[in-house]
Amino acid sequence: QGLAELYSSRRKYAKAEAMARRTVMVRHLCYGWNHPQFAFALATLSTVLRQLGNDYEADVMLGRQAKILAMYPDSDAVAVKPPDRTMTEDTEGATAWQGTGGSHGGTKSSLKTSVTHQ
Repeated sequence: QGLAELYSSRRKYAKAEAMARRTVMVRHLCYGWNHPQFAFALATLSTVLRQLGNDYEADVMLGRQAKILAMYPDSDAVAVKPPDRTMTEDTEGATAWQGTGGSHGGTKSSLKTSVTHQ
């Protein structure tokens, strides 16, 4: 979605449309047809289409977006939930089981390969 907006701001509308359509498809695959994130992608595509002069298709996209967002009347459903843990909490103690040399245990000989190291 960010690339579509970037291309649009630089007046490269053909690239912006391609990126916006790709974003719509990716959001559909990730979230489904009736998710707010999909609706936001439709809004971006609508903006690009309007800039290209395709007002009819832009209006269809905005209508679809309005129907989707109407299913989520409270703002909590639209907002992306932040993670319960921070990155620091997720990585705390990560090296305890990895050993001093990282995930393979530390020394050259602890990583078994078909070639003998000397």
